Amino acid sequence: MIYEVSQRALDLNYDGLMIETHLDPEKAWSDAAQQVTPDALEQIISALKIREATSDDALFVNHLEELRVKIDDVDRELLETIAARMALVEKLGEYKKEHNVTIFQVERWNEVFKTRPEWAARMNVHKDFVAELFKLIHLESIRKQTEVVERENVQQ
Repeated sequence: MIYEVSQRALDLNYDGLMIETHLDPEKAWSDAAQQVTPDALEQIISALKIREATSDDALFVNHLEELRVKIDDVDRELLETIAARMALVEKLGEYKKEHNVTIFQVERWNEVFKTRPEWAARMNVHKDFVAELFKLIHLESIRKQTEVVERENVQQ
């Protein structure tokens, strides 16, 4: 994995990366299993691809900007959808308060945590990403419902 990690570090503009090398890694005094020979290190380094941060090509720049504008539009739509979801969460908090029901519903959480990654996989979105995203959305939903319940308790 040294090559893959090295290429990623290079692509992400890291300031450095430590790779241990030894003429005979098995005889190294420390971390023998993590070391590569100088020849292997040379092969890794020579295989790395140095990529440009951008391009001066006008067609590239224009197309990149078009794609970024589309991403910005989708991001705005995504935030509007999240805002609409949070408005529903607020109503849910009010409804739970009226009926003296707990904010956290473990069965509902299990259903959401199971189905959203499945939906994502069918849409070609990485399921682990969606699982993490919905953990954050769920935490915000609990925070929002708690805020609703506490706000109503203060008013009473």
